[in-house]
Amino acid sequence: MFYNVKDMKYFYGQETYLINREIKRISKSGEYEVVIYDETSKLDDIIMEITTYSLFNDDKLIILKNISAFSNKDEAMEIINTISKSLEGVTIIFVTYDDKIPKGKLGDYLKKNSETREFKSLSKNDVPSTIIEIVESKGGSITNGAAISLANKIPHDLRIIISEIEKLLHESNEITQEMIDHSISDYSIIDAFAFSNAVASLDTAEIMSTYQIQIQSGKEPMTLIAQMATVFTLAETVDSYKEVGMNLNQIATETGIHKFRIKKANELLNRLTRISIHELITKLTELESNIKSGLIDPKIGLTNFLLHLIK
Repeated sequence: MFYNVKDMKYFYGQETYLINREIKRISKSGEYEVVIYDETSKLDDIIMEITTYSLFNDDKLIILKNISAFSNKDEAMEIINTISKSLEGVTIIFVTYDDKIPKGKLGDYLKKNSETREFKSLSKNDVPSTIIEIVESKGGSITNGAAISLANKIPHDLRIIISEIEKLLHESNEITQEMIDHSISDYSIIDAFAFSNAVASLDTAEIMSTYQIQIQSGKEPMTLIAQMATVFTLAETVDSYKEVGMNLNQIATETGIHKFRIKKANELLNRLTRISIHELITKLTELESNIKSGLIDPKIGLTNFLLHLIK
């Protein structure tokens, strides 16, 4: 049975919130067995997944995020050849989190043979009109002036925009300038701890959303890498103190680090093993070295690391 290209989609762009929301919508639209692979996955595993039936007799939804076949010609050809022979009942969604389709065999093939959608980040000029559209879609109203004011107070990230609009609509269906001044604090987009807090949470949406905000606000990838390294190293330090019987308050006093930071590091320890954290530190060190040596683009390297972290 030959593959039906209507069941193959390609999503690309920097608006990760919209991409993830669309994938979630699709996954809930049918009885799917959902499987996800990324740039760390082996080609043989991906090929096997595409060519085997679901164990639960459901249709398969295979999500391939930033897989290496986008940059590897031989892998691209193997993926393309496999797709032409894949099983009925398989839907494949290819994803790359960049504003351009990668050059190469797989990117060219998907442009011609898949349902391709670009998810653009909001431009500064589009934010007020988007705010008005969202408010009205939820049964509320807002003036153009109030929308501009809200746009100036919050990051231009859809996830945050929607969240703040929903908070305001809980107060009143008519969002006014006075409500915005009273209820919405100015966001510090360059918050020194925003990204490290997101990493400690291991929440996919929060990490990718905060990452995009930091990059758009001018943060250098190397700065974000240093922040992650600090989070992981602090988690190791907290674990060492806990091994000798110290509680979080004692650790904060001993190290002189604010208790909130200690608590965040401890949350990471509750989600990852000490061995896993040490491996992440090693990978970050290797990434930093490869970036400094010019072997990898800083943004691509950091994006790939984050996708590996949240897979």
